[in-house]
Amino acid sequence: MLNTILGLYARISPAVYGKMEARHPKVFDDISTQLEDLLYAGFLFDLEPGRLEHYPRYLQAIEERLAQLEQNPVRDADRMAQVAPWWQRYRTALEAGCIYDEAMDAFRWLLEEYRVSLFAQRLGTAERVSEKRLAEAWNRTGC
Repeated sequence: MLNTILGLYARISPAVYGKMEARHPKVFDDISTQLEDLLYAGFLFDLEPGRLEHYPRYLQAIEERLAQLEQNPVRDADRMAQVAPWWQRYRTALEAGCIYDEAMDAFRWLLEEYRVSLFAQRLGTAERVSEKRLAEAWNRTGC
């Protein structure tokens, strides 16, 4: 499993950390912060059991997004605009000291599923996801 994850990361990281920041700065910011939240020093110790099995799909969704970006940057921007408020809310709450508990963890992974549903629908999601479900999950965080 870890070999698959690292292989996917090795394929997508040159596209993200290459010229993307200059060509698509907003997309770069979104994907690079997403990757930093997925893959950081010690992430394996922090994951709940069973979560790692979803990582290949999350990384494949990023890879698909990158492939589609050049073909249709407007569509990517529209999809990113749907994710951005939720992603910003999550990051702002953590920076403000909101506790990362079970409710925040549930929201965080639902948000990752939302990304898959928008950018790589063909990969499928592990659970049903919508803005309504994201709002309900966010409310449970208490942040």
